[in-house]
Amino acid sequence: MGIIANGQLCCRLQKAHQSPISAIIHLEGAILASGDEDGVIKMWDMRGHGEESVKPIMMFEEQTDTITEFCLEEAKGVLLATSNDGTLVAYDLRHPKGAVQDRSNCFEEDLLSLTVVKDGKKVVVGSQEGNLHLFSRELLQVSDDRISGHPLSIDTIVWREISIFIRQNWTRTQ
Repeated sequence: MGIIANGQLCCRLQKAHQSPISAIIHLEGAILASGDEDGVIKMWDMRGHGEESVKPIMMFEEQTDTITEFCLEEAKGVLLATSNDGTLVAYDLRHPKGAVQDRSNCFEEDLLSLTVVKDGKKVVVGSQEGNLHLFSRELLQVSDDRISGHPLSIDTIVWREISIFIRQNWTRTQ
C-alpha cells in the first residue's frame, strides 16, 4: 500500500495485507482503513515515520471474502463494510479494540456497494445480481426490502436527496 501526500510518495507498506487490497477509505486525520481479498480489515495510523513505524491499530476478521466497499458513519464512530461473502457488517470504532456492532444475515450474492441515506436511518446495498437491499440502520440482520430487476451488478451507489443513481460496469453493443 502506497501513501501519497502533496504529490509525493511518503510511505509504502510492502506487507500491509497478506492478500491484495480491495478497498480503502480515509477515516479522519491520518487514519485509514483497508480491506483485502480475504475479508481482513485493518486500520492504520499513518503518523509514523517510515514503513517500520506504521502498524495497524485495529484489525477485523469477521468477513470471509473480498471487502468490496466501506462507508463511514462519522457521528456514530461506525465503519460499514460489504463483502463478497454476502454480508454487511457495522464495526464500532469507538470500542478500544474495535467491535462488531451489527451484522446482516448472509446473502446468496456478493454485496458490492453501499451508502447510508435518510439521515443515517437506512443503508442501501447493491449486489452482484443487480439487487438493491434496504436495511434499517438500527437492525442490520434482516433486509427491510429488496428492489430487483436491474440486469447487471450494482457496483456503485450515489445518493442524492430525491433519488438513487446507479452505475455499473457494462459494455454497450450495437
